[in-house]
Amino acid sequence: MKKYEVTDFLVNESFLDYVINKSDAGVDYWERTARDEHPELADIAEKAKKIILFENEDKSCLMQDESEDLKKRIFYSIQKNKTI
Repeated sequence: MKKYEVTDFLVNESFLDYVINKSDAGVDYWERTARDEHPELADIAEKAKKIILFENEDKSCLMQDESEDLKKRIFYSIQKNKTI
């Protein structure tokens, strides 16, 4: 199995949808995957989730347009760094 890193989750559209929009299908898939199918990914996925949600002491929330902008910036930054 591929060795996954946090950045793999940060550019995965399905994972971003799961974290930001909490779609039922995404929740079912990602929580089942981390819990049952690939528990070794749980810690990495949780780190990525915290980055996406900017989890900090004041539990900031993102508005929908801010979430979309964040997804674009994360994806752009990671893709840019892969080409360097």
